[in-house]
Amino acid sequence: MKNEILVIVSDIHCGSDVGLAAPETKSKAGNIISFGSNYHQAWLWDNWTKGIKKVKDIIGESVAALLVNGDATEGSHHRNESELVVADIEIHTDMAIECLKPLKEICKTIFVSKGTKCHTLNMENKLAEKLGAIGNEARNEWLFEINGCLIDAKH
Repeated sequence: MKNEILVIVSDIHCGSDVGLAAPETKSKAGNIISFGSNYHQAWLWDNWTKGIKKVKDIIGESVAALLVNGDATEGSHHRNESELVVADIEIHTDMAIECLKPLKEICKTIFVSKGTKCHTLNMENKLAEKLGAIGNEARNEWLFEINGCLIDAKH
């Protein structure tokens, strides 16, 4: 079956204390990373989950694809250390995967575009692999068709 709907997500900046975060993520050592009482992240998560419910309603029985169009992670850059939840970019990537899981479950095909290097530190291929994206890779640019419409995607 061909994809009929394209869901696009961009710039969620997981790992920043003002970026999207699931209520809890585990570190490699097993510690729980949480947004706790961070009002901004709680608000973002609430709206994210409401948005996913709307996306599910719109998709219905249709076949959908997901485009993660860059900057899914925050990364350590430009002296932003005070804004990071945790310094490890791999944990930022795990946080992004946790946030994107509900969309992965409802989208048949996944594309990952490379974002801004200072945010992603070239972790997009790991993100693409863990999400099961096309070719298990992220690209600088994607050209594909959705329901007869040519898509030229680049961050």
